[in-house]
Amino acid sequence: MSKIGERQINIMKKGLAAKGPIEMDWDMLKEVEEKLAENPSDFYGWAARGILYFNEDFEKAIESISQALALQPFNADQYYNRARKFLSQDKYVQAMSDGVMATRIDTKDAWKWHFLGVAYFFLDRYEDAVECFKKSIALHVENGTNNTPPEVDWIWMAYMRSNQVEKARESLDLMKSDTEVERGDLMYKKRVLLYKGEMTLEEFDKQVERDYPKRAITELYGAAAYCHYILKDNKKAVEYLDELLAYDTSHHAFGYKMALEERDLWSKEI
Repeated sequence: MSKIGERQINIMKKGLAAKGPIEMDWDMLKEVEEKLAENPSDFYGWAARGILYFNEDFEKAIESISQALALQPFNADQYYNRARKFLSQDKYVQAMSDGVMATRIDTKDAWKWHFLGVAYFFLDRYEDAVECFKKSIALHVENGTNNTPPEVDWIWMAYMRSNQVEKARESLDLMKSDTEVERGDLMYKKRVLLYKGEMTLEEFDKQVERDYPKRAITELYGAAAYCHYILKDNKKAVEYLDELLAYDTSHHAFGYKMALEERDLWSKEI
C-alpha cells in the first residue's frame, strides 16, 4: 500500500471515531485530490476527501461520500457519514434513509443507531427515535463505549415533546449519577442531572462553558428545556434560547436547530 493510501485510511478511521471528524488538513486535501485526479476510482481517496470536508463544506463532503458509495455501495460507514451531513443540512428524510441503510448493514455500531434516532426525532417520529436511542445505549454497554448520558437526554426530550411526561421521568433513571463520561459528553450528563433535580439551575448556569459556542449552545438549550418542561417558566426558557441564538457560529448544532423551532412557540406561551 502506498504511503498516501495509509494516510487516507487513517483519516477515514479518525473521521469515523465517536467524537467526529478531524479538522481540515489542506496539505492532505491537496495530496488526496492529486491522487483522485490520477485514479477517480479510488474509494479511499473519496472517503478521505469526504472526511476532510466534513466540517468545512457540507456539500463537498456529501459529494465525496456519494462518490465513495458508488464504488462500495454496501459500505455502512459511508452511509453513516453522509447521514450526519444530511442532518447538518436539515435534510432529515435523506438522513433517515442513509441511517436506515447504515444500521441494516452494520447492526452493532451504537453511533449509527444514535444518529438514525436523531433523524427520526427531527421528523417527529419520537417512538422510533426512542427505540434507536435505547438500542444505542445497549450497544454502547456491549461495546464498552459508555455514552449513556446523551442517549438519555435525547430519550427524555423525545418523550417530553410527545407529552409522555411520566415516561420522560422514568427514562432519567437509565443514567446513574456517578456515570463516568468523556469530556465531550459532560454537557449531556449535567443536563440529565439538572432534569433529575440533582443539580440546581443556578449551579448548572455557573458551569455553562460560554466561551465554547458548541458546548454553550448544547448546555443553554438544556437549561431552556428544563425551564420550559419542568419549571413551566417560559420567560426564563426564552431568555436562554435568546442567549444561545446570539452565537454567530455552530448553527448546525442540534440545540441551535431546536431553539429556532421553539423560540417563537414558547414566547407565545409567556
